[in-house]
Amino acid sequence: MNKTFEAKVAELVAVTRHLDVASILSLRRMTLADPQSRKWASEKQLNVVFDVILSKVLECQDKQTLFEARERLYAPLMPAGFEGLDENRSVLSRLVDALLDGYEPPAEEDEPVGLDSIDASSIADFPTLFDDTICAYAKGALKPLATRGRRTDILLPFILAPNFLACYEKVLREFVLPTMRASKKIRTLGRRHDWSKEGPGKIIAIIQGTDDSNNPILHQWDQRWNSFVRERAGSKTKELKPEDDPWPAFRDHAEKHGYTPPTEADIPTLRNVIRWEADETTEAWREIEQRYEQEYHPPHKRDQARPGTFRDGIIKWIERLPHHVGDLLAIRTHFDYPKKVDRLFLRTLIQTMGGTEKERWRKGPVLMTFYNDLPK
Repeated sequence: MNKTFEAKVAELVAVTRHLDVASILSLRRMTLADPQSRKWASEKQLNVVFDVILSKVLECQDKQTLFEARERLYAPLMPAGFEGLDENRSVLSRLVDALLDGYEPPAEEDEPVGLDSIDASSIADFPTLFDDTICAYAKGALKPLATRGRRTDILLPFILAPNFLACYEKVLREFVLPTMRASKKIRTLGRRHDWSKEGPGKIIAIIQGTDDSNNPILHQWDQRWNSFVRERAGSKTKELKPEDDPWPAFRDHAEKHGYTPPTEADIPTLRNVIRWEADETTEAWREIEQRYEQEYHPPHKRDQARPGTFRDGIIKWIERLPHHVGDLLAIRTHFDYPKKVDRLFLRTLIQTMGGTEKERWRKGPVLMTFYNDLPK
């Protein structure tokens, strides 16, 4: 039995010597499912053998590569198809976590966002000022939502992914802003002011003015985002022209950086970004962080906040922030604090928001949708 076991293990090692991780995972699955394998090894022994084989291959990979694969739920290392997906992910998670123990990825330098990133004195024309101002303002609004947290069971939603800021700006510059500037209302706006004196502050003041058809910027902004919805007639869908279709750009970027891409159903969120107040969102997140520390990690026992302080802080901002930004901050806690904010915590949070299902949906529709889509 021992000689047979040793011979079979040696055979497996030889077979897998030049295979990649995905191929070894496929072979592992087939071997474990093959009744003939049980004649020379138990399931536990086979798992140990393949753990050793996989670890040797993973050790040869750059740690930053492994870190990035982990951020994408190991998609780059997986065999094609969905068969055995959860088991393969579990195996890789255990082995890669051990290899990355203590590893810190290179710190990313934060590029300036918001209006402070604009040097208005160097901008001579209205189109450049218009594009740069709206992009900077939008990125400033998105930044407080960007999380450095991660979970092994689900990908980040696009709106929380730090890399999404760059993608959103690219889509604005290529698909949204040029069409807006070509409209009569925006061309008139460009001629009406001395932009060398008014600067980006005037553009933001207009955005923050009336939120209706009398607001030339928001009116054109909403029209452009709404144009990205494919027209449907019965079972047929009219495809968008390439110059009017941002969805491939969104999908490609999300695939590359490991988060879920936005879809047409997310247009209300994508459209509302420039309606968010970055300072208010930052203040809200800062308070939520403080409440978490006070309840779960106080400096002294006497400083510990009462149970529910953290949850109540989240609910406070869900109710206070417009355009469901509070929902997004609640979802961010699921990634920033994975050990505390699990599915049960979110269910309790949602139940506390209102006594009826209708009231909960009214207060937190984005959070409710996220919760219902979580793996059971």
